[in-house]
Amino acid sequence: RGYLNHPTRRTSQKENHLMRNISRALAAATALGAVIVSTAACEVPEDNKTTHAEEVVQEQAAAPTKHRAKPKPAVDDRAKPKPVVDQETPDFTTSQENAIASAEDYLSYQAFSRTGLIHQLSSKYGEGFPKADAVFAVNHIDVDWNEQAAKAAKDYLSYQSFSRNGLIHQLESEYGEGFTHAQAVYGVNQTGLVTDKAKPEPVGDQQTSGYTTAQENAIASAEDYLDYQAFSRTGLIHQLSSKYGEGFSKSDAIFAVNHIDVDWNEQAAKAAKDYLNFDSFSRNGLIHQLESEYGEGFTHAQAVYGVNQTGL
Repeated sequence: RGYLNHPTRRTSQKENHLMRNISRALAAATALGAVIVSTAACEVPEDNKTTHAEEVVQEQAAAPTKHRAKPKPAVDDRAKPKPVVDQETPDFTTSQENAIASAEDYLSYQAFSRTGLIHQLSSKYGEGFPKADAVFAVNHIDVDWNEQAAKAAKDYLSYQSFSRNGLIHQLESEYGEGFTHAQAVYGVNQTGLVTDKAKPEPVGDQQTSGYTTAQENAIASAEDYLDYQAFSRTGLIHQLSSKYGEGFSKSDAIFAVNHIDVDWNEQAAKAAKDYLNFDSFSRNGLIHQLESEYGEGFTHAQAVYGVNQTGL
């Protein structure tokens, strides 16, 4: 017999099919939700993102203390000066150091100009250093050349008499000390030979004579000349005042000759004998030589007296 479709059976199959589809959809939705949640959890807000350097620092901070790397000190871009090994000792050659020592030794007991000291250090009759080392040494010592000129001027006056101009010339001459003109003037000024009217300084209990320093020096020079050579009055004044002699003023030279104790007749006799020691003369020829202005400059009477003492 034929079977009739059972309505209840058909309904049950459709429901089962529908329930399976719904279950599948729910499973898919559940899986998709899990993926979305997982993705959202892994995202970091833009403001909270860290750089690679910060991540490294965080990792180092999280590491155990004994493995934590110490940060390197910051390097100062400014170059630090290299330490000086021995700043007190300049890098001089042995010859230069010896030349400096010699220069200081010389200045400890004698006055020198710069030129004179260089010459003394480099001369074969002195120390014999190379000229370059002598110049180097003089440039590397502490010395006041003005004071050296003053010391030299006083040294000269301690054993010889000079006029102001004569002493300046002696100090600045290349055949003398070799100071500059300014240094020579400074040195002479320190001796008291400042002006022709300068008063001499009293020494100890010695009473002042009332003479100027130039006058006293001119007197001393006149006496020195007469100690070893015969002069007429005219000849001695010329020697004291000449620029080729002592360089005193003419007035100081005359003052000096007028203030010395001298016998001009005896000077004429001494001069006559000196002439005959190295040359032959007739009586009249010797008298003429003694009284001539180109000879000795004695008066005629003094010349005759002098020749008479020789036996002519």
